[in-house]
Amino acid sequence: MSRFVDHFNRRRIEFWHTEAAKRRAQDAARTSPRNPVASNVNYDCQREMYHAIVDWQARPDPDPDRQELMRNGNVASKAARQLLEEMGYELIETEGPIEPFRNKAGQIIYTGRIDYILKLDGRKIPLEAKDVESYMFEKLSTYEDLDHYPWTRKWRGQILVYLLQKNQPEGAILLHSRGRLKPIPVILEDRLEDAERALQIGEQVAAAVLKKAPPPFTKDPTVCRNCWAFGRICNPPIEEQGAAVLDADGELYAWLVERADAEDAHRRYESADRRVKELVKAAGIDKGICGDFAISVTERNVRGYEVKARTDRVVKIVRAVGAAARQEVA
Repeated sequence: MSRFVDHFNRRRIEFWHTEAAKRRAQDAARTSPRNPVASNVNYDCQREMYHAIVDWQARPDPDPDRQELMRNGNVASKAARQLLEEMGYELIETEGPIEPFRNKAGQIIYTGRIDYILKLDGRKIPLEAKDVESYMFEKLSTYEDLDHYPWTRKWRGQILVYLLQKNQPEGAILLHSRGRLKPIPVILEDRLEDAERALQIGEQVAAAVLKKAPPPFTKDPTVCRNCWAFGRICNPPIEEQGAAVLDADGELYAWLVERADAEDAHRRYESADRRVKELVKAAGIDKGICGDFAISVTERNVRGYEVKARTDRVVKIVRAVGAAARQEVA
């Protein structure tokens, strides 16, 4: 390995360990009360929100990869803002704290920081920018799509709290990926049930913090096993969650491991597959050669049942195998 690469790898680890230590020292020096934050509206488990406030010291520092992603999120937010402004939009209240959301008794229910508010035709539209991988950028387009992942479910509560606090009827989650932007609209009137639930969660967690009594365990074991607090400060009994204990030495476990190992590759394939087919269709070709890839586009009639009959353009892609094959199609 080159001297620079070896030095860089060591310096990178040292740098992020130092950054984590700085952040932890700042948290330790904090004197203001800790409250639920809008970015952590956890529809799946209020106990996690409680531990994030009361037992923040037990939360492990993010590894260097995670810290880089977190910093890149800040960079992406600024890049998205710059692009919006270059497009002619006026943005206000950029990266500013929201006025604390309080209940009728005056107790703080949520605090938070909003990325920016876009002014359009006299209206104010709160925007929360999120930097995402390409496969997520392609997959997420609607509010319902945000139900796919635990962290995107939190995005719903976050933007809804901002809409309630700013008393605005609509906002958006603004996805950013490799310079591309995609807004996911959020209409408050259509999501009043989720908004009300977010407020209830904040009130429950704030009350639990005052009483120093954590909320009940979630009943979903998959939520628990994916939580930073599990096994550290939160150890829910399996029987309380009603989960059956299956054989960890059998075929099912072996395939679960195989599935987990292939998950990242599968996501990258799906993202690449969607984008490739979009580009091929946009090119308007029926047949093509691109390097060592052969491409054909055919039409397929789709019978109409519950949806209107249509004609789809089906993209088929075959990669030549071996050097000889590549020479034949070149």
